[in-house]
Amino acid sequence: MSEITVKRDRVVSRSFRASEFRCRCRRPDCDAVSIDKDFLVKLQALRDAWGLPFIITSGVRCAFWNTTIKGSTHSQHISGKAADIHLETPEHGPKIAALAEKIGMGGIGVGRVLIHVDSGPDGRRWTYDY
Repeated sequence: MSEITVKRDRVVSRSFRASEFRCRCRRPDCDAVSIDKDFLVKLQALRDAWGLPFIITSGVRCAFWNTTIKGSTHSQHISGKAADIHLETPEHGPKIAALAEKIGMGGIGVGRVLIHVDSGPDGRRWTYDY
């Protein structure tokens, strides 16, 4: 797998820095260290298609941190193939989801305040109740 380390803060694409994808656990022994390059290419394409900045609320997760997230037992975040993006308004969710589908994101989950996109198996769609 092609990976990009997120331990050092640096530019990883035209629109993203490594620090945006770091695990949120804040533990010194966190072992979540990389984001998948192929996923990052798709995420950059989604950002370009949307035309506005994204705020990444969750990128790479360590196994410990993932257990604290409701409903994420088999998360693509652990392998660096997922991101949750803050939505400015709930109306943006379906629009970004449609773009993500065209770009080839495998998993797309839409809520009122976030959209999850990942490069896992194709066709997984869901909604969040928050």
